[in-house]
Amino acid sequence: SEGDAGAGGGPIVVAFKLARVACILRLARIVLEADLTWTNSPHFHGFIGVVISINSLLMGLETDIVWDGWEWVENLLLGIYSFELVASLKCFG
Repeated sequence: SEGDAGAGGGPIVVAFKLARVACILRLARIVLEADLTWTNSPHFHGFIGVVISINSLLMGLETDIVWDGWEWVENLLLGIYSFELVASLKCFG
């Protein structure tokens, strides 16, 4: 059927998936080698506090306003929270 045409993934799809894995591994190496002690500063904690406050306001707006861009905003916030988590785990074990 037409829906199953790309299910196996041709060589190009496999190459793109391998390239994505390589980029993720390269990013992991950069994070592991980086000095992230600055994430324990009051400025960084203040920034995260502001992000959390903005996120709580945005969650309220999302329930009332229909907009196609909410997914992008959520992914940006997820990226910030993920970075904070990874940096904290690296700094504090």
